[in-house]
Amino acid sequence: MSSKHVPSLNGLRAISIVFVIIGHIGYRSFNWADSPGGQLGVNVFFIVSGFLITMLMLDEENLNGKVNLKKFYARRAFRIFPPLYFLLIMYGLLQLAGILHFHINSWITSLTYTKYFPIRNGTEWESDHLWSLSVEEHFYLLWPFIFLFLKPYRVKIAWVIILIIPIIRGINFWNGHEAQNAEGTIFHRADALMMGCLLAIYRKRVTEWMSGLIEKNKLMIFLPAAGLFFTVVVLKLISLKLNNPIEGAVIRALGRSTGTLTCIFECLAIVISISFTNNMWYQFLNSGVMNYIGKLSYSLYLWQQLFFSHQIGLLSKFPINVFCIFAVAIFSYHIIEKPFLKIKSKFEVRRISQRVTPQAA
Repeated sequence: MSSKHVPSLNGLRAISIVFVIIGHIGYRSFNWADSPGGQLGVNVFFIVSGFLITMLMLDEENLNGKVNLKKFYARRAFRIFPPLYFLLIMYGLLQLAGILHFHINSWITSLTYTKYFPIRNGTEWESDHLWSLSVEEHFYLLWPFIFLFLKPYRVKIAWVIILIIPIIRGINFWNGHEAQNAEGTIFHRADALMMGCLLAIYRKRVTEWMSGLIEKNKLMIFLPAAGLFFTVVVLKLISLKLNNPIEGAVIRALGRSTGTLTCIFECLAIVISISFTNNMWYQFLNSGVMNYIGKLSYSLYLWQQLFFSHQIGLLSKFPINVFCIFAVAIFSYHIIEKPFLKIKSKFEVRRISQRVTPQAA
């Protein structure tokens, strides 16, 4: 039950983590106040998570009639906990050595996956990125129960969330709450997760729809790229010039790096990436380098924040920090992640039975 059975997912993860790292290079190394890429990369992570988790649960449901929650949470625990707590142990040692300095609130929110709650006021840069893991964990806690116990309503619930979240984003922007502690919550990002879930549920229909469009016009394969450029770049430039808070709120809700339209085009990009093989994009995503970076993506995400910290001196300087990020992530993946992934495999129900059927394009 591994993502290696779904083509291109590791390549998409690789692109996502590269976006995050580039965004932090701009922000921390070159003082670009509004460095692009990071939030867009996290959004792709969310969509891919929703897509893969739902697809695996659908497979298990088709096989056994229901999802085994004990095995589900065992797999999640062995996948997520070991690399994270290894990071936190290293943080603890660095704090004892007087290199890093964490508020008690930072430890509480990091250990309990509550990073985006109000207590987050006491957090520091080095652990600030763990808000996204908090969002993921709360998704893992809620969605399987909805999927299993509210089966007749699961799709409707997903659609309701997708409709409500943009309203919350717009209202927060209108009220001037654009800080990370407002944006980095499940109440701002759940639509990306739910779109991934619906993408798994409607995958066949969406793939057939995209196939029809591309058969009529080969250029339609570039639709996701064009849509992302418009929603992320063009709408961002427009919003910077707007003085009307209502118009700005609409753009924030629908466009830029985290908006609903952006999520839609990211979903279409994922469909093309996993389903259409006869193009250079598919070959690139499934190359050895991209596949390996994708495997490292979780450890890369965990460790990259430390090496953009101003508390570690020379190791935070570009490009030394990028080398350190990859070196430590490689160690974490091979020494920490892989042994626990072997244990995780013991709780797998079966391999994916309904694999994505590639289409020529």
